[in-house]
Amino acid sequence: MERASAPNTDSAFRRIMTWYIATSTTVLLLVLSTVVVTDWRLTQLEANRVAESVARHVADSVSDTLSAADFGGTDDIGRDQLLGELQGYFDSGMVMRVKVWKVEGDTVRVVFSDESAIEGEVRSFSAELADRLDAGEAVVLPVPDDAEHRFEHGSAEELRETFIGFTDSAGNAMRLEAYTPVHAKAITERSLALQLPIMLGGLLLLAAILILLAMTLFKRLHALTEQRHHAMVYAATARDDERRALARQLHDGVIQDIAGAAMVLKAAAGTAPGGNIDARSLRRIADILGEDTHQLRSLLSEFYDTPVTGHTLQQALVEAVERLPAEGVDITLDAHPGDSLSDEAAAVIYRAAREFIRNALTHSGAANISVLVATDKSGTRLTVGDDGSGFDPARRDRAGHFGLALVEHSVNEAGGRVDIDSRPGGGAVLTVRIPAGA
Repeated sequence: MERASAPNTDSAFRRIMTWYIATSTTVLLLVLSTVVVTDWRLTQLEANRVAESVARHVADSVSDTLSAADFGGTDDIGRDQLLGELQGYFDSGMVMRVKVWKVEGDTVRVVFSDESAIEGEVRSFSAELADRLDAGEAVVLPVPDDAEHRFEHGSAEELRETFIGFTDSAGNAMRLEAYTPVHAKAITERSLALQLPIMLGGLLLLAAILILLAMTLFKRLHALTEQRHHAMVYAATARDDERRALARQLHDGVIQDIAGAAMVLKAAAGTAPGGNIDARSLRRIADILGEDTHQLRSLLSEFYDTPVTGHTLQQALVEAVERLPAEGVDITLDAHPGDSLSDEAAAVIYRAAREFIRNALTHSGAANISVLVATDKSGTRLTVGDDGSGFDPARRDRAGHFGLALVEHSVNEAGGRVDIDSRPGGGAVLTVRIPAGA
């Protein structure tokens, strides 16, 4: 029988690997994107926290000067003193600019700044922002790119503007605004430059390991699929072969004999005096019909197996050996299955023993076949050996031993294993091990 074509596993493997690579790439990009976005947001939050902390520190350091001044009058507000108190912050780079705003209805006016060119500028002020400042909150915002911030936005520094509310000596509502360099972009870039290579390398290593695991699992699945495919092909082919063999046996044996018996009866009836058939012809017809009856009973017993249990396994093996066509072959059977053998395991061992013996009879040309069944604490072992021509276990599907695939599948399903020790010209020993409790 020629080997049937296995399923196209190469294309399936390519599809699975393509899907896996695409999925891994997508997950990798999502993880890296999440890391970048999360790192950026955390850096922004930290930048706002630093800006607020610096602004409050500035406000505390100049609070006495600001609270003592009357920004609504014409008196000197202590500009030089205020600049002197702020100079240390400017020189250290902690603060880039400071503005003091006076609330005038719905607008605010700059009444002090280290950049004197913007003093006196007026703009509207958000009511929501005013409520937050009046509640004692320090509000941190990114510096917008507009005319009001023309002096700050041209700076190479990344800035945050922080508003803090206070009142002057005259009770006027005031706003202190401090511009703080935060370097959030540079911090994010340095953080990602450190994290991304490590994370990318780790993810790629994980993906490579998973690919190797996936390939190993696929190869195992492929091997099991091939075994299943061969078993199915063999089962279908064996069924057809059995039907053809049965048809040939009936046609060439039983039918021919019955037809011959009918011809003998007809001839004897035509030649016998007075139409009486002699005893010799009757005995010949009886012998033919007896042989045909024996053949039909053999066929019936071969195609109908009595259910095998742990208690009937020994007798079932004896009957199976007696039914097999073993002319000229010495089959020795030594079966001691034990009382602990389950019915399911007994059925598996029975089918395996029958298949092994049939293979030896059909393919090996052996003169002697030995069958041993033994049970101990570890489980039950079936060993079938012959002194025939042997075969290469790696090429058994090409040597007509497709039934072994069915046996291996059944044994594996039962939790056992099949070991094959054979080589061309050296006979064969096939062992089935079913662990206790399987």
